[in-house]
Amino acid sequence: MSGKRIKLSGAEFRKRAEEKNKKDKLIISQTSKIQSFFKKKPESVELIEKSLKINQSDELVEKLLKTDDETLNSDIQVFSKTTNVPICPSQDPALWEINSDMIDFFIRNPVVSNPKIINFDNTIRKCGEFNRKLPHDIFKRKLLNGEIKDRQWLLYSTSKNALFCFYCLLFSNKKTQFSSTNSGFTDWKKCLEKVEQHEKNLTHNESIRIWFSRRKITTGIDVELKIEFEKRELYWRNIIHRLIETIIFLSGRGLAFRGNNETLGSKNNGNYLGCLELIAKFDPLMSKHLDEYGNKGRGNVSYLSHTICDELITLMNKYVLNNIVNEVTVAKYFSLIVDSTPDITKFDQLTIAIRYVNLDGTAVERFLCFIPSVGHKSKEMEVAILTKLTELDINISYCRGQSYDNARNMSGMYNGLQVRIKEKSKNAIFSPCSAHSLNLVGCHAADVTKEGYNFFSLAQNIYVFFAASTWRWEQLLISLKNIPNSMFVKNLCPTRWSSRFSVCKSLKIGFKGVLNSLKSIALNLDQKAGIRHEAESMYKKIDTLEFSFMIALWTPILERFDATSKNLQRINIDLGCVVKLYESLEMYIQDIRIRFDNILVEAKQISGHENKYFLMKKKEINEKNVFTMTSMFKKQYFTDKKNLKMKHFYQFVIQSFHV
Repeated sequence: MSGKRIKLSGAEFRKRAEEKNKKDKLIISQTSKIQSFFKKKPESVELIEKSLKINQSDELVEKLLKTDDETLNSDIQVFSKTTNVPICPSQDPALWEINSDMIDFFIRNPVVSNPKIINFDNTIRKCGEFNRKLPHDIFKRKLLNGEIKDRQWLLYSTSKNALFCFYCLLFSNKKTQFSSTNSGFTDWKKCLEKVEQHEKNLTHNESIRIWFSRRKITTGIDVELKIEFEKRELYWRNIIHRLIETIIFLSGRGLAFRGNNETLGSKNNGNYLGCLELIAKFDPLMSKHLDEYGNKGRGNVSYLSHTICDELITLMNKYVLNNIVNEVTVAKYFSLIVDSTPDITKFDQLTIAIRYVNLDGTAVERFLCFIPSVGHKSKEMEVAILTKLTELDINISYCRGQSYDNARNMSGMYNGLQVRIKEKSKNAIFSPCSAHSLNLVGCHAADVTKEGYNFFSLAQNIYVFFAASTWRWEQLLISLKNIPNSMFVKNLCPTRWSSRFSVCKSLKIGFKGVLNSLKSIALNLDQKAGIRHEAESMYKKIDTLEFSFMIALWTPILERFDATSKNLQRINIDLGCVVKLYESLEMYIQDIRIRFDNILVEAKQISGHENKYFLMKKKEINEKNVFTMTSMFKKQYFTDKKNLKMKHFYQFVIQSFHV
């Protein structure tokens, strides 16, 4: 078939490949090398380029504008081909040939003093009878406000072993010691004095004015590039400013950043992109940015991705952490606060915070970091804490206080963390967490008796019963509607002491409403038998003077405990104030001990039955005969009033003082 492709033999393939290689080599041999189109830079230009420090933008913008910088660099290369760059004979200012081309070159590329490359041991001069070196601090200037600035105009010449003024070398009409290329300034004895005089000299100030005027009016493509670069810099700065404010807003409120996707316009793109879209509705700059750069995908600069968001958070974290470390360094002495807590994923982490006094005398408490699970042994925590403080350059020997919870691995007097830290800093006095200690005392006092434990268990069961059904909760709301200042029944949180006060307060105010709700549910035949039985059982337990007495007893006590606990957690509190709060609470508990009858009267008012009495119970009591040492049982009638007073009321007061 005429259309069929004929495959060449292997020999024919090799023959044609050899002919092609010969043809390519011939073309390459006849083509001029690329080096012939460029002139080799003189060595002097390379030297001056090393000494010239070109003004650059802020480091953060330089990183963020990487793509724009590449475009800018390519434009500058094109500009350099069409511009005659003056040849500088040396990096030594004494060897410069000052002319118009040289001045134009330095206007575009200003020279900055770099004392780090100066070997001060080679600057020795004979001044009278003594040998003197160029002082190091001659390149620094202290302003009236105490701020230290670099003298960037002061240049050192290795050939002349002298100092020169960059501005005066270029523009001064009057020759001074600092502008004469023949000698320069060499009087090391009066160096500091003469340099300060030169700074105040009218000739020097006039040279500076001419310098900035020339830089301002200089025209050409480099100025246009600079203007364009500054516009882009300002644009990205404004965008980043909005991103940072959004991050601060979300993190300050503990909101999640990301959603199911990162697509602009999606309802599931998360709070971060959602806030940016909200800003764009009222901000033309952000609106234009989202339209131009949104949903571009990988490889396109937009600064809207989660990677940039995480990087900004990391930079902000480093900035805040550095400021805290600087404050601690200035304050010198600090206290250490450490606790271990699980996060939302049940992953254990060590929390480190420090407390110190600012220069204005204000005591501040700063969070430093989380350290992922290091274990619960005191040795493991000690290693983790010391390693972190060393990384932050915080000296543990300046630690003057410690505050942890009352766990044995933290506050143990033999192998606890506080002992190990004290070995590193003997003045680090340990003080247990006052709020945690108060919480332990209150929890123990509440649960030390059977009556107290049963009371709070029943209060929690009331909340669970009503919260388990919307209909039951609605019945409770109807009953509480007619009671002034009534509150919903509250949930009992085992770790929050303030929740116990909320539970008692809600029951005290809405006691009758809770009773009426339980009674109506128990009598409602539409409800299941189990629900009616549970409501009736609770009603019988609540409709007693014993339960009302517990409410009347615990509500004022817990209110005082809650107020004390909140005061103990204030930022500006000190140990002296802690002692006063403890003493005040102790006096309050002592006063309650003699107020049993008053509490009983209040309990009757809560129950709504002024003539209500405690139940009469019969109990077998085991009594021993002290003479025969034999046991005998006898039945005794007594009231729960005596039982509550002896077994719960007094027990609570005693435990509050002896825990």
